[in-house]
Amino acid sequence: MVPAIALVFLRQRRGAIAPLAAIVFTVMIGFAAISVDVGSFYLARRTLQTTADLAAIAAANDVSRARAAALSAITAAGYPTETLTGLETGTYSADKAIPIDRRFASPGGQPGNAVRIELRWRTPLIFGNALLFLTGQSTDGLRDGVEIAVKATATSSRFVSLSIGSRLADLDGGLPNAFLGALLGAKLSLSAMDYEALATANIDLFSFSKALASQLNLNAVSYKDVLAANVTAGRLLDAATSAARASGSNSAAVAALVTLTNATATASGVVSLSRLIDLGPFSNLPIDDRPLIGARVNALDLVRAVAELMGGGRLVKASANLGLPGIASVSLTIAVGERPVGGSWFAVGMETVSVHTAQTRVLLDLSLVGDSTFALVNLSLYLEVASATATVQRMSCSDGSVQVAVRPAVIDIWIGSVGDAEMTNMQVRPAPKPATLVNIPLLARISGRAHVAISNMDDVRLGFSAKDIADGQPKVAKTRDFLTSLTASLIGDLKLYVDNFSLLPAEVLGTLLSKILVKVTAPIDTLLYRTLGLLGVGLGNADVWVHGTRCDGAVLVG
Repeated sequence: MVPAIALVFLRQRRGAIAPLAAIVFTVMIGFAAISVDVGSFYLARRTLQTTADLAAIAAANDVSRARAAALSAITAAGYPTETLTGLETGTYSADKAIPIDRRFASPGGQPGNAVRIELRWRTPLIFGNALLFLTGQSTDGLRDGVEIAVKATATSSRFVSLSIGSRLADLDGGLPNAFLGALLGAKLSLSAMDYEALATANIDLFSFSKALASQLNLNAVSYKDVLAANVTAGRLLDAATSAARASGSNSAAVAALVTLTNATATASGVVSLSRLIDLGPFSNLPIDDRPLIGARVNALDLVRAVAELMGGGRLVKASANLGLPGIASVSLTIAVGERPVGGSWFAVGMETVSVHTAQTRVLLDLSLVGDSTFALVNLSLYLEVASATATVQRMSCSDGSVQVAVRPAVIDIWIGSVGDAEMTNMQVRPAPKPATLVNIPLLARISGRAHVAISNMDDVRLGFSAKDIADGQPKVAKTRDFLTSLTASLIGDLKLYVDNFSLLPAEVLGTLLSKILVKVTAPIDTLLYRTLGLLGVGLGNADVWVHGTRCDGAVLVG
């Protein structure tokens, strides 16, 4: 028999479901509340991450205004500005050999091609605080919600190509043949029309590099490999000839390049073009790939740059009879130094890419036509030319414009004497001694010394529009204290030292000599301008070309 008490419980078993149901229902509500909070948390995180991604892309599209661009994207998404807790500009390298977490590098605060940002935001708990309170848990630190932190990195493909130099004027064959021939180690006989033809022809540097690879029998190599190879002047000019033909240059320019190639076929010495041309992010591309960015340079500029590279580091001497009024003959002594470390004449790169001219020294020994008192006057002009620099400050993908800051070269010019050893020691600036101007036995010996400097301590800013770049025309940056006539300024500063053996007073001899020098100020200014032009620098100015831009837009990389 079943005990009576058991029957009672059996009759009441349905009532035990109520408390159990209450417990289960409470647990279900708790899980639902947690699910709502967790879902809210992940939604808030995903929304914040999306905002971070958009902000990083906006900043990478305008690295020079990265913070302003990022904040604009953040506030547009409804977040306050203080959500942005970290922003760093740098460079991103898409090199598979580099671990992903090391591909972003900060270049010391300078703009690069990438931006890394961090956002922080607190998302409120909808039911979490109530559940914690009911379970007796502390809610300290959670009353304002849970902090979410996200990061995003974006990089952009924004590249610009530019070069620095000086346009050549009055291209008669005398001075260019003497100067370029001495640097190349060959005897040149190009005419003025040959030089004019070269000055109107353009050569694509990517096609030039490919032609050079063919000359050197290099296969399956990159542009960097080709430009780093040691090459003779003859091979370099032969490759330039092939590139000129491929680009459809005029026949006169091709013929002039063939003449140069033949003249330098036996010239000794090899150089690496990597010191002259920097293809930046495209350097590692296979030689058969043609990057879509402007890289067309003037054929004469390329010849001059190659000649400068061949003659760099040694003393080069040449003479020329230029037919300038009042100048009987000219002897040139040239020493071409190194560009700044990492500098080049032509470069492709991101914002802040720079190009440089080379440090150069020139000594011009002139024989001047005198008068009845002084039949012949000698004049030694020494020029110390520092490096000029052009740096891209900003490029705009919206309108294709480029802003360039240019620091023209500091030029010191002396009437004075400098020895060969002083010319080649680029670490020490020479101190020219008084140079002998007139030496007439039994009459007088007159020496003199003078100094004038052209300098500019501030950058000159040049703006290139998309049309300027398409037209391929250079822009010039001039020093503020540019002197119209350097020679006249020198003569005005000239201090004479007279050893007088005649009956004429020293003051009279000085006056007679000054009259001779004043007559040749204009021809000497022309000579200085043309000589510096052949060196790729201007008389108190610097010419800059922007050859092209490329904007591929920003993408997320991490």
